[in-house]
Amino acid sequence: MSYFEDYHYDIFKEEYQDKNSKDIRNVRKEIQDRLLELKEDLDLKVIPYNLYTHWKKENITSLLFPCEYNHGKVNWIGLRYGRSKREIALLNKGRDLKEDPFLGFQKYNCFQVDISLDGLDIGIYHSVPNGAVDRMYVREHIEDPEFQEALKPILEDLLGYGYRFSVGQLGAVSNKWETKVFEFDAYYGKDVTGENIIDEFTKFYKKYVTDGTHSSLLYHYPRYDERITQKELIEYEFMKHIERLYPLYKQLSWNIKVK
Repeated sequence: MSYFEDYHYDIFKEEYQDKNSKDIRNVRKEIQDRLLELKEDLDLKVIPYNLYTHWKKENITSLLFPCEYNHGKVNWIGLRYGRSKREIALLNKGRDLKEDPFLGFQKYNCFQVDISLDGLDIGIYHSVPNGAVDRMYVREHIEDPEFQEALKPILEDLLGYGYRFSVGQLGAVSNKWETKVFEFDAYYGKDVTGENIIDEFTKFYKKYVTDGTHSSLLYHYPRYDERITQKELIEYEFMKHIERLYPLYKQLSWNIKVK
């Protein structure tokens, strides 16, 4: 028996995404409970990385019901680790939170493990459509020579692992989800590393990672992948990606010193 079974994945089929019947809620709650079981172990493992889940219990995982924040559809459920409550309070100092009471945890970079119809995804969730602080920071600095000098070797180290930087939004005309993808492995094993990878990533980021878009860098595991069949294996994979992606997470994050 796998940690997540077929019926857990199947609850994300399109015909269920905008529904909220008792049976559907029960399956979503099962998924949430299993993610929270992962959290019990991961909390200790992420201590060296200064990563935390949301301080409010109801926000530790993504929402289980259709609403305006998930565009009226539950097509995935995830667990996220990011800034501490204290750090976010310092970063938000001077901001008018009355205008946006949700300006906080989800407005910053975080690590994520999520389940959807096709399997699990693990990696960095970079930005929400509106008010994404780290996206604003990166857009202001991505062409700075010092920023690029630091980012270049980080990008090079991520080649060959199957990572994809995805940017998506609902099409204004089509009303369908539209996605642009930067494939890291398109540059693997070719004579296009170095300046080329930083140049191409910069162009991609400036063109597509804009207000109104979701963006993330995730590794995908199909639902029958042996690496995600058991709880301990999922935890191992999650920590492997944190170790590998942590330099990028830090580089794409706006930070101030917390005394």
